[in-house]
Amino acid sequence: MSVWLIEGDELRVAVPEGGEAEARRFYGEVLGLGRRAGGGVQLAFDIAVPFRPVEELAALVVADLEAFLERLAEHGVRPDGGEQLEFFERVYVRDPFGNRLALLAER
Repeated sequence: MSVWLIEGDELRVAVPEGGEAEARRFYGEVLGLGRRAGGGVQLAFDIAVPFRPVEELAALVVADLEAFLERLAEHGVRPDGGEQLEFFERVYVRDPFGNRLALLAER
């Protein structure tokens, strides 16, 4: 399943202390992103003390939004709002720590 960042090739995610393994599972296994040198999306997890969720962490472009949302639902991730834009459909989801991500797909 194709997923990429709308800007850049590195995603830095703030996580609470002790949350790195869960973040790696969510961003790697559930979203399909990975720590890849030389291509793809590079993930970096920053331990934040105190932790506060980020309201607009990143925008991810997905090739097939409907299939991607089905995949997320299988992992218990539900949409958290969204809207139709001129050229894109945007749906929000939250990671296990409350950080909000925008998923974009061409209409």
